[in-house]
Amino acid sequence: MRQTISEKILSEHSGKRARAGDIVIANIDFCFGQDGTSAMIIDSFRRMGKEQVFSKGNFCMVIDHSAPSPNMGVSAIHSKMREFGREHGVKVFDIGCGVCHQVVLENGFVASGDLVLGADSHTCTYGAIGCLATGVGSTDLAIALASGKNWFKVPETIKIVVDGDLPKGVYSKDVVLHIIGDVGADGATYQAVEFYGDIIDDFSMDARFTISNMAVEMGAKFGIIPADKKTLSWVQKHSSRTAKQVEAGADARYTQIREYDISGLAPQVACPHTVDNVCNIEDVEGTSINEVFIGTCTNGRLEDLEIAAKILKGRSVAPGVKLIVTPASKDIYLQAVKKGLVDIFVNAGGVVNNPGCGPCVGTHQGVLADGENAFSTANRNFKGRMGNPKSNIYLGSPATAAATALEGVISDPREHGRRL
Repeated sequence: MRQTISEKILSEHSGKRARAGDIVIANIDFCFGQDGTSAMIIDSFRRMGKEQVFSKGNFCMVIDHSAPSPNMGVSAIHSKMREFGREHGVKVFDIGCGVCHQVVLENGFVASGDLVLGADSHTCTYGAIGCLATGVGSTDLAIALASGKNWFKVPETIKIVVDGDLPKGVYSKDVVLHIIGDVGADGATYQAVEFYGDIIDDFSMDARFTISNMAVEMGAKFGIIPADKKTLSWVQKHSSRTAKQVEAGADARYTQIREYDISGLAPQVACPHTVDNVCNIEDVEGTSINEVFIGTCTNGRLEDLEIAAKILKGRSVAPGVKLIVTPASKDIYLQAVKKGLVDIFVNAGGVVNNPGCGPCVGTHQGVLADGENAFSTANRNFKGRMGNPKSNIYLGSPATAAATALEGVISDPREHGRRL
């Protein structure tokens, strides 16, 4: 069958053979909202006059973007979410549970082969386990919540192949930033992206989540890594649901096939104010930094914290640098405590926040001052992203972030070779 992964999954969920460009109505396996979008989901759902959600076990809400609440308005939204959860018997993950994308994955709500909608743009993260997942607006999510279905325009697909030998000091974040810099912020708009190659195969699941998480930063609707044994083992550990391996046909049709040999890749940095404004670290090395943020749904997983901690262990951040570390979930936070990572961050002069999104979206916990420069492991560096449009955000890996925190200027992690 000449179908891509997206075409196959949408075919299965719509009951018709789906090809790029078709409009299909498809059954949803899971959907969710967070506290930045759930109030509108609830209002839209109520306006439909529905008395019940389509399935209590296939929807949840996560309080993560402003958690704990920084003001009365947000507190009212949180209260509304809790009330809706009690009324309809759906799960609400309250403050401290973590970022929606990590929470949904850890709790086993999604599995390989699923079709998932989230009222958050980085829902494409779940493509790392071989499912089809995308972010939608609150009204579309409310429709899915009411009916268990939604409409899709079947996307065309770009195939990306990443091969070579991963250089020391270079990580999945560097790889995906390099790809985004080449493809462009709108180079894959409303297309699916399938990732292949020896490098992708060798990456851990934590690293793969970083890759798929940032697919939307090149405009992609879906970012998919085909499920392999590593994927199936991870899903089996976290979920009781049956994973389905979906592979593209040998003669699947792609709009582009892009191949990358990253053997000579240097650490990458996305410079203000767009994610595709990517350069080698040598081009910005020495840029003064006021705040370093390690965390988010992109790089707040245990592997990311371990990478940063190796560089920071027994050292202190540069004078005047604010180091903020935010684990992506409560489970990751607890593992970080057991492994002594939290001690390392605090002793280095950092602050370890409760799990959540705060610094990334700029609602609280690390809002920048006018003219300040931040180095972040997040996925976006748009003006105002960390709470102040008069500040600047640079993006990179946890290793580059840790090295930068020590020096107070953007620094090459390869200089800490024995700790990598």
